[in-house]
Amino acid sequence: MEGSAKSFWYYFFGTVFFPHQAFRKLTEQPRSLAKGLKSVLLIGLLYTLTVAGFAVSGAVPMIPSWIPIPSQNFYFWEIFFVLPTLLLAWILSAVTSHLIGHSHRAEARPGFAKNLAAAGFAITLPLFIIWVPVTAAAVLMLLGMSQVELVDTLSTPEFWQSFALFCPILAVFWMFLLFATAASAVQKARFLKALLSSLVTVAIFVAVVVAVIR
Repeated sequence: MEGSAKSFWYYFFGTVFFPHQAFRKLTEQPRSLAKGLKSVLLIGLLYTLTVAGFAVSGAVPMIPSWIPIPSQNFYFWEIFFVLPTLLLAWILSAVTSHLIGHSHRAEARPGFAKNLAAAGFAITLPLFIIWVPVTAAAVLMLLGMSQVELVDTLSTPEFWQSFALFCPILAVFWMFLLFATAASAVQKARFLKALLSSLVTVAIFVAVVVAVIR
């Protein structure tokens, strides 16, 4: 029997304060996939706006890309593929979690849509941690700071360099914990299986994002 309907924000903030309960209740919702998709679209659109800021400020990627796009125009074109990339990484991570973390008990196996919904919330909040400093950099460049000055600031072994390094590490670790919690709550996976599922899932998600987005 499906539980009472919860709002999108219940699950959004639930992944911070009570993730196991939030993921479990998500499986009881009739429109859980729509909520998961909304979560990914939200963070995807925010990243798109940030990339647009880099494009307007004239920034170029600090890490070379294998995509055959001139560096001077890279961020302009990335505006059009940052959201599709996140959607692809979301789907691949959900497929991985569904295949590795599923329970052998038939009554404990949720449909793929439930895993896809849970994956949407599992990636969104961790991505916010990275989005904040990246967006701060875009705003500084829009306000007149050159990319050389920004790189010099981040290259100095002081607070801002530590902050820039800490944010992605924290985001990946949090994503690992959320996917492990989702495997336990949604798929009823045992502890070690949930950890293994999460490890592989996060590795695939990060590989896709890092390979494409700059």
